[in-house]
Amino acid sequence: LTRPPNNPVSQIRAWDFAASEKTKTNDPDWTAGVKMCRDKVGIYYVVDVVRIQATTDKVLRTVIETALSDGLDECQVCIPVDPGAGGKTAASYYLTVLAENGIAARTKQTTGHSSKLTRFKPLCALAEAGSLRVVKGAWNDAFFAELENFTGERSQKMLKDDQVDSAADAFSMLARQISIPNFVVPTITQASPVPRI
Repeated sequence: LTRPPNNPVSQIRAWDFAASEKTKTNDPDWTAGVKMCRDKVGIYYVVDVVRIQATTDKVLRTVIETALSDGLDECQVCIPVDPGAGGKTAASYYLTVLAENGIAARTKQTTGHSSKLTRFKPLCALAEAGSLRVVKGAWNDAFFAELENFTGERSQKMLKDDQVDSAADAFSMLARQISIPNFVVPTITQASPVPRI
């Protein structure tokens, strides 16, 4: 596919956060933001992926710049809340900084590594059913490679799953939104059978 639908029903970019820069001896996880939308007939589209290996301040700048580029009224921002007090504190910090920059973000609770495969399965089922499209972009190769290599096994520690997690969260958030169609109530008027005097 070369482009997303013209009038998507809903759009969201879900993030998966990391906070380390790549060095010669360290290849840390990526911060990944997957943008997804849904059209009127229920087809889902992966529109764009942003990835960065950087510290928290650069990550926040990237999230803010990306949200502004996506359009604050057009695309929702979703950030994960990892288990435990540390995850809640980090999410609270991200929400505050984003709000201070005019960005209203939503949160998505995560349940840790043990459920990564379970979390990803609905997106796999969607793709198998032919209801998932991917917009052509420079990010495609890295995105497909990560999804194809993902099995959910802990033994895959060296393989990344950041795009997997953010794509799964984006789909989950979109799928839970209820779209109420627009409709017009017809006028029910009738001329009086009694002649006017």
